[in-house]
Amino acid sequence: GQRIALSSLGAALILICLLVSAYRVHYETLAWGTQAAVRNMVFIAAVFCTFFIVSELTASLARPLAQNTAFAFQATSIYYITPVAAAPMLVCIFLGLEAALTIAGILAVGVAIIFQGSLAAFIFFFVNGSLAAYWIRHCRERKVFLKASVQLGLLNVVLVSALAVYSGRVSAATLMWEWAFGFFGGIGTGIIASGLVPLAEIVFGYTSDIKMLELANLDQPLMRQLMIEAPGTYHHSVIVGSLVEAAASEIGANPLLAKV
Repeated sequence: GQRIALSSLGAALILICLLVSAYRVHYETLAWGTQAAVRNMVFIAAVFCTFFIVSELTASLARPLAQNTAFAFQATSIYYITPVAAAPMLVCIFLGLEAALTIAGILAVGVAIIFQGSLAAFIFFFVNGSLAAYWIRHCRERKVFLKASVQLGLLNVVLVSALAVYSGRVSAATLMWEWAFGFFGGIGTGIIASGLVPLAEIVFGYTSDIKMLELANLDQPLMRQLMIEAPGTYHHSVIVGSLVEAAASEIGANPLLAKV
């Protein structure tokens, strides 16, 4: 009991050190004290809590599932289906790639601790979380999630193979199960992330590029009314929006936000 308590305390201290370091690194950009910064911190805390709980549930269910099913696979194989990479994807959409990579690293450490201090788990979840965020960084359409999820599934298969070779346990049956868990874990990750984006927009008041594209749709009732009742103003607004979009692109600002 004392060993478990000390282990838990050590894990908590490690995560606290990582979180404090991440906060200090991003302190200037967070502008702590503003409403937006508080919202971002609450959002990140909610993401951490959600995916740590999901990882803990996976870890607790892995062994019983492996022992009580007719199929021969190891409990550690089930770890690869955990959709941890959905967290960096969400953070990237609302807070940018840099913040998402930091979150991917901290989550990978936490999940590795949950999965019995597994180095393989850390490498797997850090690499797939980082690349998942990278592939979703310019998401402006829902189909980008589908493309990213397929890429993530294939990446998981490669990572699982590399880790199996590294650990020296190249068993055909085990590897097939790990490939299956890894691939469908990647597919599920993209689906879960796409489903959580609208929820985060509602709960935290974020506006993603997907939402802005919907607002910029010229078939919106307000835009149609403007086109009918004041066609000159409508045409002027469209032209100015295009000019602002081009200017924002030149200076490195968000062109879609500027246009909307």
